[in-house]
Amino acid sequence: MLFCFAGWALAAMLGLLILPRVYPRLILRLPSIRQDEWNQVVAGRKAALAAAPWRDSRPLHVFAGDSHIEMGNWYELFGGACAVRNCGLSSATIQEVTTLVEAIPDRNPETVVLMCGINNLGRDEPVERCVADYERLLAAARALKPRKIIVLSVMPVRQSPVDQSSRKLNQAVFALDERLEKLCGLHNAVFVNANGAVTNDSGGLAGELTTDGLHLNGRGYLKIAEVIRGHLTGEATGQK
Repeated sequence: MLFCFAGWALAAMLGLLILPRVYPRLILRLPSIRQDEWNQVVAGRKAALAAAPWRDSRPLHVFAGDSHIEMGNWYELFGGACAVRNCGLSSATIQEVTTLVEAIPDRNPETVVLMCGINNLGRDEPVERCVADYERLLAAARALKPRKIIVLSVMPVRQSPVDQSSRKLNQAVFALDERLEKLCGLHNAVFVNANGAVTNDSGGLAGELTTDGLHLNGRGYLKIAEVIRGHLTGEATGQK
């Protein structure tokens, strides 16, 4: 009896150690809702964005992307100093973000900020395909006629030596970021690599800045916002 209890206890301890490491891959791979329901979610978000331009007399900053964008309270993160329209959608791929950007009725915004790609890579889509999709996303952003387009780096997930899948995913993240930086150079967009603000020495997402190994917590968003702030105000310190 004591032996069985010890075995279960050991299994539970191993589970607590391993689950936080593999969780980011699980939530990227397993669909939470059926495809037809997801299509309705995307269509609903698109319709909501298309309904009316953003009403704020100040220069507008449009943020578009996946959960990293949608879950950020950007207006508060920037202290209410600028008009921000959050057009993010959790679980969106690059293609779906493009669809949403095409629906935005605002024209001549000050800035369009883009951040997406982790959902594509999490489904093992090749980096080359992601780059091609991102090129179409940049074209959709340019159609809004912004003064500036900012592309934020795809953020890595938390990783550890026992979680080879997350390490492999992060290798794809780094490869895509390199390609995105070159793509921005060809399309008059600004590539901002914010990963240094939220990663640890191994290059993975820092554990103290994430809720689940994939998404940022409040501290993580503060660090990302600090990197972005200078690029919105024209006071960037030289970090890409």
